[in-house]
Amino acid sequence: MVPKLRICNAEPARRGSAAAAFLLFLPMAATTGRSVPALVVVAIMAVFAVSELSGVLARYYDADHEVAYFGILGAAAILVGLIVWVLAPRISRLMEGVH
Repeated sequence: MVPKLRICNAEPARRGSAAAAFLLFLPMAATTGRSVPALVVVAIMAVFAVSELSGVLARYYDADHEVAYFGILGAAAILVGLIVWVLAPRISRLMEGVH
């Protein structure tokens, strides 16, 4: 039997309150900068995605294998950081002249 894919584990009422809080926050995000509101929306969505990912990863936690769990998560974080560090100069070069 294939398990049913659930995007959000929260009850529908909780998901609705999170969406309402997000919509109430948007008017406060409007500032004088043109890109700031878009960046705030991206940041909020990133926090939501990370919280969903942490819920998925929490299923794999076991006290007996705690060192391996945190070791793998730490190694993955370091790997992503190294990839961003390597790609940053190229991205900066490609964005030259973009204002």
